[in-house]
Amino acid sequence: MDQCVGITQDRLLRYDLCCLFRYRVPPCVSTLVFNLLEAKEEKYYYNSASEVERDLSIILADHGRSQRDTKGRRKMGPFTIQGDKLYGRANHRKTILDAYKRVGQSEMLSEVMMVSGYAGAGKSALVRKVKKDMIDKGASFLEGKFDNFRQMEPLSAIIAALSNFCDELIKDIKQLEQTSAAIREKVGSEARVLVSFIPRLANIIDTSETEVVNVGAREAQNRFKFVFRLFIRAITPPAKPLVLFLDDLQWADQFSLEIIESLVTDTENKFFFFIGSYRDNEINEGHPVSNVLSNIESKQLSIRNIKVGNFSREETNAMISDLIQITPCLTQSLSSSIYRKTSGNALFVIQFLMTIYSEGLLYYSLESKEWRWDVSLIEAKNIPDSTIELMSRKILQLPKETQNALRLISCLGSCEHSLLSLITTEHDSSGRKTDSASDELQNITFEHSSLMKSLENAINEGLLDHTGTGYKFSHDLFQFAAYSLIPQSQRDRWHLWIGNQILRNGSISPGKALFLAVGQLNKATMLIKDTDQIVQLAKLNLQAGRKSLSLAAFEPASFYLKTGMGLLNEKCWVVQYEICLQLHEFYAEAQYCSGRFEEMNKILCKIFNAARSFDDKLRAYFTFIEALGAQGKLSEALEVGLYVLSQLGESISMTSNTNSILTEEVTKTGKMLEGKTDAEILALKEMDNFQKIAAMRFLVTLSAYAYFANQDLSALLSCRMIQMTLIYGVCKHSAIGFVAYGSLLSCAYNDISGGYRFGQLSITLLKKFKAAEHMARIIHISCSMINSYVEHHHASLQAIKEAHTTAMKCGDIQLAMGVATQYCVHSFQCGVNLSTVEKMLRECGQKMKENKQHFYVSYIMVYRQFVLNLIGHSDDPLQLTGEAMDQESVMKFAIENKRSSLIKTINEFRCLLAYIFGEYTLASQLIRESDDDNLLYRPAFSTCTTIFIEGLISSAIACKTNVIEWKKKAFVSIEKIRYVSQHAPSNYQHMLVLLQAESSVFLGDNVKAAERYDNAIRTAGEDGFIHNQAIAFERAGMFYLEQGNAAKASHYYGQAHDAYLKWGAKCKADHLRLRYPF
Repeated sequence: MDQCVGITQDRLLRYDLCCLFRYRVPPCVSTLVFNLLEAKEEKYYYNSASEVERDLSIILADHGRSQRDTKGRRKMGPFTIQGDKLYGRANHRKTILDAYKRVGQSEMLSEVMMVSGYAGAGKSALVRKVKKDMIDKGASFLEGKFDNFRQMEPLSAIIAALSNFCDELIKDIKQLEQTSAAIREKVGSEARVLVSFIPRLANIIDTSETEVVNVGAREAQNRFKFVFRLFIRAITPPAKPLVLFLDDLQWADQFSLEIIESLVTDTENKFFFFIGSYRDNEINEGHPVSNVLSNIESKQLSIRNIKVGNFSREETNAMISDLIQITPCLTQSLSSSIYRKTSGNALFVIQFLMTIYSEGLLYYSLESKEWRWDVSLIEAKNIPDSTIELMSRKILQLPKETQNALRLISCLGSCEHSLLSLITTEHDSSGRKTDSASDELQNITFEHSSLMKSLENAINEGLLDHTGTGYKFSHDLFQFAAYSLIPQSQRDRWHLWIGNQILRNGSISPGKALFLAVGQLNKATMLIKDTDQIVQLAKLNLQAGRKSLSLAAFEPASFYLKTGMGLLNEKCWVVQYEICLQLHEFYAEAQYCSGRFEEMNKILCKIFNAARSFDDKLRAYFTFIEALGAQGKLSEALEVGLYVLSQLGESISMTSNTNSILTEEVTKTGKMLEGKTDAEILALKEMDNFQKIAAMRFLVTLSAYAYFANQDLSALLSCRMIQMTLIYGVCKHSAIGFVAYGSLLSCAYNDISGGYRFGQLSITLLKKFKAAEHMARIIHISCSMINSYVEHHHASLQAIKEAHTTAMKCGDIQLAMGVATQYCVHSFQCGVNLSTVEKMLRECGQKMKENKQHFYVSYIMVYRQFVLNLIGHSDDPLQLTGEAMDQESVMKFAIENKRSSLIKTINEFRCLLAYIFGEYTLASQLIRESDDDNLLYRPAFSTCTTIFIEGLISSAIACKTNVIEWKKKAFVSIEKIRYVSQHAPSNYQHMLVLLQAESSVFLGDNVKAAERYDNAIRTAGEDGFIHNQAIAFERAGMFYLEQGNAAKASHYYGQAHDAYLKWGAKCKADHLRLRYPF
């Protein structure tokens, strides 16, 4: 009877299925219905209509699931999965794509997305699945991955990402030409700096005719950051945003993190999107990644975070349903078992599924045409509870050759073909003995073709990926699994063998092979007993340390150099003196660059005590002096520097009677130069005395420090540079000496012609020696102290702008910020619209804060608030308090920190405001407070402007009070401006004429006054000084008002009002209209 019922039910099922086909119901849906009717076990029953609806939706969305169509799916062992499928990550995907859509759409900086989670959670998979969407929307997508085993290789992931970019770019000739042109335009000759980091860039940009300017390690790091920013801007056109994805940031070197910070905070590149991923369980509060993220957030940049967790039970079921291509209802028992074992970790789920398949616990029945499994057998099976253990067991099931290949790659991390060729042999050499005493390694050979076959096998097993240029593990956990199969006692021997193979078969130039060989050998130092081999490894660490320093990677440099020092014994200063000295020198430099001054001092003391000669101490002394300067200890730096100079035969005294010494030295220098033409100076022999060249280098550094700490000493140092040049010959440092001497003549001795001559000579010397590292400083000094006494002030603007770029390209951030400040002030002095100047000052201040140049920030605050007051963004135009600064707070800071120059700057700008707004008594008080006769060096145009304003104030008070003292002061100002006007009338003639007009008023010569006011107005306009033209209009209006000529007064006041508005001084224009209705 039961048999008849079964036959009857079977016929009914077939009849129902035929009916479904007849009504053109899709086969996949028909099959689902058939399975529902056929289900005999309770576990396969649906509990609700919503579950049926869910499975129907999946089937209709994934049309053809029951037909096992694998088109568009990725092979995963015996299973297939759709490439764009996400499980519980839809919101994450939307978050990333929404961020991408915002790129370049607002005034915000670059977008930053951080993806975190445990190993195997699917962080990288999430980003790569969104990758296609972004590329389809026009993005360029670069990606790189940091390696736990190669953390001491500077910028490894960034270099890998850009190397792949270069490889792809050369496949598209048109795109290659466009990108190369953009790089040449943005980066210029500094592209050579990038090629030294990323050799494959040489395939897309020609740098054969350019040379890298030799700069210090700190400057090299700053230079690279700046040039790399330019490069990223060049390859990021607005129509094609650049996405950079860097994986496993927890293993990134410090320099890479700093480069990331530099890129995402670049205010001039809003089409850059950075995505980083890291294991949050390996990142604590003090971790470098946490520190960099905090730095980025402190710059008002929003970081969006995505936390990728494990799959839920339902998501795990959906994934398994996809993998084996049956409906979720039928996979619940299997997925529940797997979920209990894996907790839903994405990688573990997949590997667990593949394991139970390989062990026959999950199989496809050809008879019943369905997947079958037994949960009780799966749970009873002793399957490891971690991915690493699971993968280790899987690897052990592979052929022995494949196991050894995976062990080899696990020691290397990612590995390019070129590096593998250094390790492998051309022919089978089985049975040969290795240098290692390891029994395991003695019978292992890595013949090239056999190794390639083994690696292909590993790829087929899903353990490795072929990157095009080499191999990498499909996941870090696979690498750890392979590495764990090397017994702890044998690992050092594997690393030793690999390092020796690279040394034997490769030319160890400062590149990737060097870092790889040293990294391997450093893991095996306990096995190296031979003295010659130990010394050889110390030399290799020195080489790697120096290369890292040249790449501005200070942390890796410190590691290699310290390792090198640790390899040598206590007798090294006797037996291996040269290598020992260099290791200590460069290690001290690395500590200085990293800001670890205490450690630096310990090493420097060792050098000073152990060095055989004073010449051998020079590099250490230079590091010491630069470190003191970096800490703001200028007096100490000068004291040490003068001691070094004395040891080099160039004694310079720092007595209290510096004025008389300075007079003697200036006179002596002048006599030595007397009768010598520029051609004769240029024809001098080139300096070849090592000690004198060293002394010149110290003089250049010390003169910069002395400018801020002791200007009399700075003048003495510049004189000594000229004297040494004339005695021992000319060198590239002579250029600094001549421009410093020229500025001394212009500023302190009123020798404008002589000052200008030597300023120009310094530029000629600079070009002769191609000393680009001094270019920015020389332009800075020339345009500030010399040129405005001879050339039109406007003519220097472009040169100052280029000097800023040059300083940045040379990595001299402090000088670059000083030049940037100069450019802003220079623009204001040239009458550039105040709104433009305010924007420049605001951006300049931001860049200073980015670069931690706090010394100049306070000055920028004063300049900006002054401009804001004129524009109208302050409650009281006479007080420097508002958006940019609080006058009382800044003045208190300046007094407490003895910043006399800052106090002087505040008083000067308050004085100018007081004069502009007609508060002449206050202005007269402030001009006295801002006066400082102790400074030898004063910026040319600023000095003349101060004299000009002092003359205007004195004249205004003289007109009101008729006091002789004020008249005398006005005439002193007139004579001073008359002198400079003879040399540069385009800058100072309008000042002179306006002061003369004012003097004519208090002298009672109204005819001359009227004529001179008109002359001052005309010349100020013709020479491009609209702000001074506005003042001249206003003074003329007041003159006519006091004469009772209301019509003319109204005309000139109206012209003044319009000029102030044109300049951008709305607050002053409004003040004028309220005070003098016209």
